[in-house]
Amino acid sequence: MSEQQRRNARQARRDERRARRAQHPDSGMTLPELLISLMVTGTLVAAMAVSTAVILRQADNSEGRLNNTRSEQSVGLWLPADLASAEGVSTKPDASPCGWSDPVEGITAPGPCPSDVNVGGSNALMLQWAGYTAGATDAIPTLTTVSYRYVEIDGEFHIIRVACLSIGGGAPVCDQLTLLHNVEAPPEGVPWIPGTTRPTWVMLVALALDPAAPDEGSGVAGSDDPTYHIKNGRRVTVTINGGGDISGLGGGQDKITLSAGGVERDPDLSTTNINVAPTFSATRSRCGGNFGMLVDTSGSIGSTNMASVRDGITQFVNSFAGTPIKLQVVRFSSTATTLGAGAGWSRYYDMLVEADVADLKAQVATLTSNGSTNYEDALFRMFMNSDGTTQPVLPDTLIFFTDGMPTYNRLNASSATAPAVAHPDDIGFPSSGGSSYSQLAWNRANRIARQFDVDVDRFIGVYVGSDVNGQSTWSTQGAGYHLENFQKGYHLLWERAHSITDPERGYHQTWEYAASGLKYQYASSNMTYKYATTGVRYEKLTSGTWGTISASTYVGSNLSPGSGDGYRAVVTGTLGGWTNFSGRSTYDKSNEVAGPGDGFQATTSGPSSFKDTTKAYYDINNTIAGQNDGYRVSVSGTLGNWTATTEAYYLTSNTKSDSSDGYRTTKSYSAPFDSWESTTPALFEANNTTADDTDGWRATVSGSAPYNYWESVTQAEYDSGNIDAGESDGWRVTNVYSSPFSVWEPATELEYTSGNTSWGNGDGWDATKVYVEPFTFHENVTTSTVLNTEILSRIITVADPVPAVPTGGPYTNAAVADLYVLPNWSQFAGAINAVALAECGGTVTLQTRVGAAAAADPFTYQNSQDLTIATTSQQYRSGTFDFDMPDGQPVTVDISPVDLSNLARYAPVSWACRANGLDYPFTQTVLDGSEWSKITLTVAPNTAVSCIQTVRIR
Repeated sequence: MSEQQRRNARQARRDERRARRAQHPDSGMTLPELLISLMVTGTLVAAMAVSTAVILRQADNSEGRLNNTRSEQSVGLWLPADLASAEGVSTKPDASPCGWSDPVEGITAPGPCPSDVNVGGSNALMLQWAGYTAGATDAIPTLTTVSYRYVEIDGEFHIIRVACLSIGGGAPVCDQLTLLHNVEAPPEGVPWIPGTTRPTWVMLVALALDPAAPDEGSGVAGSDDPTYHIKNGRRVTVTINGGGDISGLGGGQDKITLSAGGVERDPDLSTTNINVAPTFSATRSRCGGNFGMLVDTSGSIGSTNMASVRDGITQFVNSFAGTPIKLQVVRFSSTATTLGAGAGWSRYYDMLVEADVADLKAQVATLTSNGSTNYEDALFRMFMNSDGTTQPVLPDTLIFFTDGMPTYNRLNASSATAPAVAHPDDIGFPSSGGSSYSQLAWNRANRIARQFDVDVDRFIGVYVGSDVNGQSTWSTQGAGYHLENFQKGYHLLWERAHSITDPERGYHQTWEYAASGLKYQYASSNMTYKYATTGVRYEKLTSGTWGTISASTYVGSNLSPGSGDGYRAVVTGTLGGWTNFSGRSTYDKSNEVAGPGDGFQATTSGPSSFKDTTKAYYDINNTIAGQNDGYRVSVSGTLGNWTATTEAYYLTSNTKSDSSDGYRTTKSYSAPFDSWESTTPALFEANNTTADDTDGWRATVSGSAPYNYWESVTQAEYDSGNIDAGESDGWRVTNVYSSPFSVWEPATELEYTSGNTSWGNGDGWDATKVYVEPFTFHENVTTSTVLNTEILSRIITVADPVPAVPTGGPYTNAAVADLYVLPNWSQFAGAINAVALAECGGTVTLQTRVGAAAAADPFTYQNSQDLTIATTSQQYRSGTFDFDMPDGQPVTVDISPVDLSNLARYAPVSWACRANGLDYPFTQTVLDGSEWSKITLTVAPNTAVSCIQTVRIR
């Protein structure tokens, strides 16, 4: 059959069907059929609408549950195995799986990182372990480093796993995978700084129990509760959100909690050692674990405010009473002590034990205010043993209360036996020990705080006092460095040799007299005083004109030497006609100079009866050395104040060859050079500066050997004349270690240290600053003014703190706040209680006891809110229910004992509940068909309730 025939046949069949339908038309429905049809259709439509609405409403929850399941599988595939393998752990946000090292945590990740792996964002958890791989002849060591990182990619936050493997110490090979998509963004108020902010809202890493002990923890440091953590082991809580609108099973926000201990490397581990159990951890309610409290009791608090401190701590203890909390309180002032430790060092009080609670409150009642403020010793006491080793039990929550800034450190006073060692990073800071803020004290305390960052889940600061706006001078140490590449500088000196003979040094003669220690005298007997009558004209000043007068008129009228009195004598020729004055007084009125040159003179026939006079009188009369002219000088004391004079004056007074008579001659080696004396070639060479003798040096110089003198020349002159490498040709070049420094040569560190006088190379010494450890120097300290509250916050966190709000309470963010600033001491109790209730508020902790002891067998309880169970036993004495109160409203719950079939040997006795140190109300109802009772109580978000069921053994 052809294709056209087939088409014709199909068309014929269609025409036949139409004809049959036309012959038998549909007659429709009857009225009852129509009514029934409408009713059924309406019911079906309504049911379908409801089903569709339910399906649509539950679609996101269903998808969320699927997403959460995928997330749990993804996390569960990798994290438990990594935790179980880990030897080293770091939660530092800047940690990297390659090219990173932290000697404190003992982690070194070889580098560099491959370019194709993402090591951005912040590290949430980094784990490292060693291993081996097969080699050609021997096993090759390997090092695996895994970092779980919180990163932002295209506006969405992810958790990625970056694993790096280094073989034989070589460069790492890394791979990465995305563990979780679209995880929670940073909470409002928490600044997101990659590499600085710890993403605890997504991945919280805490310490957990080491159950390697045979009693699964009860023998660890005296504890019998799994919340008594020690250092090895980690609990990791990962927050996921599948996108549903109901938390938990509704596909919305949920938490995955995994616990495991890192590998314990036993030094005796061998293939025959089967006694070392692997380390895993157990974790329980959020209300539990180790708490530490640092309490400032320095003298600045005072007795009145100290009462508020005692009240607040007592309320804090009451809030924790009956909960699975271990609490250690360290008080500090100039030094620190642990409450209740006695002669020991540390003491964690068990809040499940009434006697411990009572003893701790009694210890708190003894706190008094005195001493200084030593942050460092307080932190040392909390985290370390007296010998400086790390305590086996560490707090996972630490509260630091203070009213002021650190003024002391362990260099001033310490409660420990471990020596306090100065840190090189503190070089240049003033020592502590006063009453003001000490940067040195803060630095030392901060190093301890940062050392234990990984061990403390929450570090909370509480600053109390009227000076909450007080400020201190914050000092920042400059960048640290050490010196390398030591050098010393010099310049080249080009010289030409000469032969020097007959070297001489020039000088001129000077004459001096002693201005102190001399006595001047004149003879008062056998002296004759005369004036010349010829060769001199005597004049008188009349009306401004000098006129000639007779000698007798002059002698009778003149009153003083010179012309000041209107009379004068003028030498005109050869003096003669000498005539005697009537006496010395008349002579003194005329004489002006020594000798007869002015027409006046004194003569003697044998001078005697000498009398003291002035140097000036002596100078205008004395004519010869000695006393034969009737004038003399003698030594009367210690000669001194030598003063230059003329050769003539020296000759008319000097009587001895030395200076003992008060007169001396000296050589002055300065121009003019009119006398010369022999000198040595060495002195000539060292001092001669010119080619002639104008510099006071001269010699006969020749250019032939033997050479005994070198003069500086230019490099061009040296290059032109020099013919060999030595100096036998009369040319040489030497290194001169003085400025200008144009050439540098290596030096030892010892040479540099002893020769260097200033930074830079201006003194001829140079070195290179290398800004890596070890630091032996630092750049200059910079200072700024910082609020005291901020200085405290820098101890508690390296990121920005989360202040408690509103100021003064009641606090709305106590669950995340890590800084409480309280201007009034009356607010202390409320703040410290808010911290406690942020941990244990809205919880009920159960214990089962036989008398005062925990019941040996497991007792299981179930609550009516979320149907979760809690179990108590002799080993795990308590169980805690955490109740979800998203709207902040109290919830009323039933707590019932369940699974009683195996407890037939026990009989119930009573129930008792307490909170905040007081009895807490509840109702008790006997269970149907049982002798056991349930209790009904209302739990508020600001209350931690402790309930004890007492039983007896039949």
